[in-house]
Amino acid sequence: MKAKEIAQKFKLELVGNAEREIIGVANLEFANENDLTFYADIKYKKQLDLTKAKIIIVKNDFNEYKDGITYLKAQNPYLIFLMIIDQFFKNYS
Repeated sequence: MKAKEIAQKFKLELVGNAEREIIGVANLEFANENDLTFYADIKYKKQLDLTKAKIIIVKNDFNEYKDGITYLKAQNPYLIFLMIIDQFFKNYS
């Protein structure tokens, strides 16, 4: 699944590489380059800074972009993350 497909399906603003491929999901701490993750709370800022994930769902007001990372902006990143997981496993189970 590509970042642009998720952005279109869930009506999210995309910042970064629309062609980035997602092959899994994980939390910030355990995510790898091709995993989708989310960031929704300042208490996880350190994990955000250290994550290997290259595609991250963030709140609409997020603006601390880093080169090489694709961001999907959502009102509720956690809820969108759960919805994507549901869709991901329906298609790939």
